[in-house]
Amino acid sequence: MYGKLMNESLKVLIENKKALFKALILPILFLLVITLLFPNIIDKGKMVFEDNIIKIISILLGIITLLINLSIAVSVHRIILIKDDILLIKSVATTKREVDFFGKSLILVILSGLVFIVVFFFSMALFRIFILDTQLLTICSIAFSGLLASIIFSRFSMILPSVAIDKKMDFLDTLEFTKNYKFLSLFMVVIFPFIIAILIAVVYGIVIKFFSVLISSYFEILYVFLNVFITVLVISCLSVTYSYIEKENNQKKFL
Repeated sequence: MYGKLMNESLKVLIENKKALFKALILPILFLLVITLLFPNIIDKGKMVFEDNIIKIISILLGIITLLINLSIAVSVHRIILIKDDILLIKSVATTKREVDFFGKSLILVILSGLVFIVVFFFSMALFRIFILDTQLLTICSIAFSGLLASIIFSRFSMILPSVAIDKKMDFLDTLEFTKNYKFLSLFMVVIFPFIIAILIAVVYGIVIKFFSVLISSYFEILYVFLNVFITVLVISCLSVTYSYIEKENNQKKFL
C-alpha cells in the first residue's frame, strides 16, 4: 500500500502534466519576476531594510508571493483530485477558496506549533527524571515533541484538500477521517515528502549553486523552479493520500 501510494504521488504528476503546466506557467512567471525584483534584505541572517520604501516593497512582494503559492496549492489539489481544468487567468486568482485555504493552513500551523511547545515542556520535565545529561534531554524532548506535532499535523492536514475541492470538513472531521490511517497519514504527508524534498533540494541545490557561482548569479532564479516542484510534489502526496483514505472510508460505509 505504501509503495503504491508513493508511486501514485509521482505518477499523477506525469499523468496531469499538461493541466499542471497550464495552471503553473503564469504563477511561475510571476515568481520569477518577483525573485528578480525582490531587494536583497538578508544580511548575516537578519532582515535589513535600506529605507521605508524598500521595506514596503518587500512586504508587498512577500504578500504577492504568498497569494501565488496559495493559488498553486489549490490548483494542484483540484487538478489531481477532480481533474479540474484551470484557466490561465484563474491560475493566479485569489478567491474565497484561497482565503479559506490560507485560514485553515494558518490554524493547522498554529495547532501543530502549540502541540510541539506544550509537549516539549512536559517532556522536558518528565524525561528529566530518567535523563541527567542536559543536551541529550533536549534532543529527546525535541524528537518526541516533533513526532507528536507531526502526527497531529498529518491528520489535520486532510482538511486542506477538502477545502481546495469545496468539500465540507472541519478539523474534528479529519480525526474521524484518518482514524484507521494514522501512520499512513504520517508517512505520506510528513516522512516521505520530507525525505524526497531533502534529496531533491540537496542535489539540485548544489547544481544551481555551482552554476550561479561559476557562470552567473542569475542562475539563482532556478531556485524558483526547484521550490515549485517540491511544493507540487508535497501537495501531490497529500492529495493522493486524501483520495485513498476517502475511497477506503466510502467503501467501508457502503459495505
